[in-house]
Amino acid sequence: MHEPLSAREQEILRLIAQGCSNREIGERLYLALDTVKGHNRRIFAKLQVQRGGADVSSLPTAT
Repeated sequence: MHEPLSAREQEILRLIAQGCSNREIGERLYLALDTVKGHNRRIFAKLQVQRGGADVSSLPTAT
């Protein structure tokens, strides 16, 4: 079993699925750009997604 996404990671994944850029996510959630990028790396690793350009809107955790 894979490690589940944290509440913050789920929130960021929803914004990614909505098409928000890292900068927009940072502005909305009051996070530094490097913090958003770190969350992205962990999210994609947990979901075993190779690239940020993958279609995350179809993933069950993106809803």
